[in-house]
Amino acid sequence: MNLPKRLQTMQLAKQCTEQSVITSTTKKRRLLLPCLIATVLLLSGVLSTLGGCGNTTAPNSTASSASRSSGSGVTDEAEADPDPIPTSLIATYTGSTEAGTVIETGSAGLDVKVKFDDGTEVAAKEYTLTDGGTLVAGKSITVTIKNNEYDKSLQTTLTIMCTTAPEPIVYQGSGDSVIEVTGVSDGAAFYIEGNASSRHFAVKGYDARGSSTELFVNTTDPYNGTTLDPTLSTTTLEISATGDWTVKIVPFILLRTISSGQLLEGTNDDVVVILSSGNTATITGNDASRHFAVITYGSDTDLLVNTTDPYSGTVMLGKNQLLMTVNAEGPWTIQF
Repeated sequence: MNLPKRLQTMQLAKQCTEQSVITSTTKKRRLLLPCLIATVLLLSGVLSTLGGCGNTTAPNSTASSASRSSGSGVTDEAEADPDPIPTSLIATYTGSTEAGTVIETGSAGLDVKVKFDDGTEVAAKEYTLTDGGTLVAGKSITVTIKNNEYDKSLQTTLTIMCTTAPEPIVYQGSGDSVIEVTGVSDGAAFYIEGNASSRHFAVKGYDARGSSTELFVNTTDPYNGTTLDPTLSTTTLEISATGDWTVKIVPFILLRTISSGQLLEGTNDDVVVILSSGNTATITGNDASRHFAVITYGSDTDLLVNTTDPYSGTVMLGKNQLLMTVNAEGPWTIQF
């Protein structure tokens, strides 16, 4: 008898004893039989564990234990250890992460193990991988792996990121246009170029519901720069132009970066990925006295600079900032 069953039996016997004390004589007689049964089961379990006491032997003791005799003639019974129980699946991937790689059951570099309650791990010989597919540049794929060998309810998920840098998506045209764009929601900025003839040039964004998202460009000067929709929800661009224009959807992974201690120089509008930062930023720019603004995005949105005067100063940086936009005409510098 294992320990949980023995405890259950002891508890039943105790309940029977307590109830027989506080109840009437009639109730004592009713409880007599179950109390006797519980007592017999309890003694049977105890004797089975102790072994060798008189001629009493627990049922099926031959199948459940092995006997050996000591020099003194006393017989010990050793209960066999239970088989370990599978508790979880562990999956890792060390194969190719380039675009075009197919992720499926048996893929090279896919390692699946079964972990047991005693801490041991063994390679899973039989498993099923679902939601597999082909890796696409700049995107990840999450697969589900199920065990077919031990406990079929065991499963785990594994996310594999494609390390191939995606190419910008390029749209080109001339004059007024309305175009559908893709890739923004995956994390991308807009590189826009146009208005070589210095006429009015504007680019406005809309989301899938037709609501305005961002006025990316509005100028009468020739324009080239990188801008951002902080909501990443733009799906349509309305372009007002005279002459040729180009729009590129640029994934974040292709943008310029800045780190703590680095001096970054630029010209005109730009979007920068923040890899690390200190507590302050030293900023200069706007010699031509146009509009000049610097904004960071992350755990919150922080307007660092917003002026129409030439600027030079040091400002505080917020924590956990991920992106920075610069709205400028002409050169600027930022020191983290």
